[in-house]
Amino acid sequence: MKALRLATIAAFLGILQLTRAWGDPAPAVQPAASVGEVRVQTLKGYSYAYVSTQTTLNKIQDAISLLLPKIDAAMDSGALRPVGPVVFTYHGVTGQRDTPFTLDIGIIVKDKGTKPDGFQMDAVPAEQCATVIYSGPVSQVQQAYAKLFGEIGRRGLQPTGVTREVYLYWEDDGSENNIVQIQAVLPSAPGN
Repeated sequence: MKALRLATIAAFLGILQLTRAWGDPAPAVQPAASVGEVRVQTLKGYSYAYVSTQTTLNKIQDAISLLLPKIDAAMDSGALRPVGPVVFTYHGVTGQRDTPFTLDIGIIVKDKGTKPDGFQMDAVPAEQCATVIYSGPVSQVQQAYAKLFGEIGRRGLQPTGVTREVYLYWEDDGSENNIVQIQAVLPSAPGN
């Protein structure tokens, strides 16, 4: 589990690929990556313990380096009892490198768990999301974002500005076996 948490630092850098020029030279040999079909689905709610900060894409590595050790320490001490994967939540990312947004890094925990000092606890409700499953190295995750947001636009959906990366399986930043669900939260339907 600790390897997953530490490796997510590298995984998060994949979102930075969205802001890079398409003309960057590709490595000679890239591990295989795959992007599943985009689905719109209502995902079950969960309890989420997290730490949060304001950052920009230009300063994202500093923010991750600040937040992730807090998650590790709380888990190592037993103050957090995870029952699910690590989740990175982005609030208001625009793709502009100097535009501030909120980054939450946390883990799915038992309901009514205790909250370690410096942590926030949230009951994430069941939400409608556009989702895609990405399998592969961090260097190619932009394929998943492009497919997800391309399909959102094609369907005329309007995301809320909250996006998540849920790390379902992790080996290392270059592994083609990594599995990440990317979620773009959509507004609730009337009556929900």
